[in-house]
Amino acid sequence: MRALEDAKRDGKIRHIGLAGDMCKCAQVAAQFPGLAQVVQVDAASGVESATSAASFDLPIHFSFGHFREKQAPMRRLLADAVERYPNGVLLYSSRRASRVSEIARTLTDVEGS
Repeated sequence: MRALEDAKRDGKIRHIGLAGDMCKCAQVAAQFPGLAQVVQVDAASGVESATSAASFDLPIHFSFGHFREKQAPMRRLLADAVERYPNGVLLYSSRRASRVSEIARTLTDVEGS
């Protein structure tokens, strides 16, 4: 931890974050308060992750690539995330350009609503 803090102080690291499983991120955040400036979580559990993420007093970044097996429509999943975390970052990846275009159009529509 000292090395991370030193690197940040020296300007070699801009932000320190936690990423991964919600419960494990919460454990690390509790053990090292003030260490992270952002949390990136696997959104595989959808709304459940968003609800749990509310316990962090940090900007939340959701990785939406993990929604591919969800039954809820992507529009609803994105709308829930935008509503809960209007200042958050939504990460989405796909190997197909058409899917990226589709998600961009959906997100533009959700944000405009």
